[in-house]
Amino acid sequence: VINVKYKLIGSNDKNNIIEQVLINRGVECPKKYINLNGSYCDDYNSLDNINKAVNCFEFHFERGDGIGILVDPDVWVDGYTSAAIIYMYIKNLNKNYPVSYVLHKNNKAHGLSKMDQGDFDIPLNTKLFIIPDAGVNDIEQLNMLVCSGINCICLDHHEKEPTDIECKAIIVNNQISPNYKNKNFSGA
Repeated sequence: VINVKYKLIGSNDKNNIIEQVLINRGVECPKKYINLNGSYCDDYNSLDNINKAVNCFEFHFERGDGIGILVDPDVWVDGYTSAAIIYMYIKNLNKNYPVSYVLHKNNKAHGLSKMDQGDFDIPLNTKLFIIPDAGVNDIEQLNMLVCSGINCICLDHHEKEPTDIECKAIIVNNQISPNYKNKNFSGA
């Protein structure tokens, strides 16, 4: 027998557990929350640089260029999930497409911050490097990759630190897109 200690939040309606959990966590209309429709979605075109990112991806995909996806090994699952979503999307388009996961050698690394220390290896045939859930503050590293002939798309949701350095990579980030209302994205 295992004794588990727990604390009830709000009321305890055992007939509709999901709705009750949502109510207990501040969701005012759980039925609407569970049955979302398109009216609750922000237009993805409001994300700065989204069309540049799509065009860059299409360019490389149509040419069959190697694509690398950096997996961010943070303590949250959005790094792994976002990389898996992109990988599976590419494989659903073409199961034989040359796309690779790029894993950090040091699980405490984040984004491109330890790139100059050999923390990960980008496959030689990579022409497009996608960095989901990280990279918005790794401008110098992004610029080094672009200058070496690798296009980069950074898909991030973290706050961007102020910098005077112009980024040569394509950054899509809800935090720095003033017309995109949802600032509560996860990496996925």
